Amino acid sequence: GDMLVVDGRIKAIGAITQVPEDAVRVDAGGKPVTPGLFNAFSRIGLVEIDAVSATQDASVELAKVGPSVRLGAALNPHSVVWRQALVAGVTHSVTAPGFALNPFAGMSLAIRLGHQDDPVIKQDVSLVVAMGESGSALSGNSRAGNVALIRQAFDDAEEFAIHGRWHQGYAYAPHDLRALAQARSSGVPLCIAANRVSDIRAAMSIAGDLGMPLVVLGGVEAWQIADELAANGVPVLLFPMANIPRSFESLGARMDNAVVLHQAGVDFAVYEASPHDSIKLRQIAGNLVAEGLPWEAALASITSAPARIWDLDDSIGSLAAGKAADFVVWSGDPLEVTSWPEQVYVTGSPIEMRGRQDELYERYQSLPP
Repeated sequence: GDMLVVDGRIKAIGAITQVPEDAVRVDAGGKPVTPGLFNAFSRIGLVEIDAVSATQDASVELAKVGPSVRLGAALNPHSVVWRQALVAGVTHSVTAPGFALNPFAGMSLAIRLGHQDDPVIKQDVSLVVAMGESGSALSGNSRAGNVALIRQAFDDAEEFAIHGRWHQGYAYAPHDLRALAQARSSGVPLCIAANRVSDIRAAMSIAGDLGMPLVVLGGVEAWQIADELAANGVPVLLFPMANIPRSFESLGARMDNAVVLHQAGVDFAVYEASPHDSIKLRQIAGNLVAEGLPWEAALASITSAPARIWDLDDSIGSLAAGKAADFVVWSGDPLEVTSWPEQVYVTGSPIEMRGRQDELYERYQSLPP
């Protein structure tokens, strides 16, 4: 088929008969063309070198700062890791804060990797919250304490919004309480990290009582309540490589978690939190096909599904008229590890297909005597 791109957006797609005379023609030679890949939850732009703390901005080591954390000031579009993900076909990401000393990590944001000058396409995509083992460790080593702390924080935020007076009985500072109240009133989704069935159900209860949308992060045991999640319209962000019991909250791990969720009608997307491993996103999705997931659903899990879950599908995530022209031309099946992106386009413009690994390869081809 043909795709006509005008001013950074797809104007038409399919069998196009009327093409502007001055159009630049690119012949893909029968190669696959897909939307740019979308990492549904990552640290891209926040971490450069894992072993060097000065290059990490993913989490806040302050117990008194949490819900109000916004990442824009810390984002580094010129990161070497950022570029490596882009040349691997990843054009979009929801970049999220990590957990440190607070169950409220802060707000995530959505970025377009090909635009270094203005990469943020949506602020406050979700409020990231820890439950389960992580949340328990940050709440007095108690799951019950974790749930109570989350509920109390929103109660305090509501009271503070009504009366406008802060007192020391509140668990959080005024700026955090304002962030919680604003997130609730504007319908920002709660992105809650939960793996055990009981934790997922507790997250559903909290979100339901607050009247806030819920996105489950992790969901290792989500397959056990797939019908329940589908009935309540709760999407799940999966890291499918968490397929063996690595902790007591993931004893029910199984390799075909995504397959069960798909069959039940649960909306899900695949993520790779490590910024260095975003290049593995399509390999992870390809593994799901090996477990029985339809190929189209696997591709959707790293393109259209995350765009839909994060309410960005009106402009990105699929190849359709009116949407941004962010797409990739592949050498072969994009879910095969032996294929590679031959050219990545961001808002209709081809990017330079050159990253740090290319520079290192060329540098050490010839060594001095």
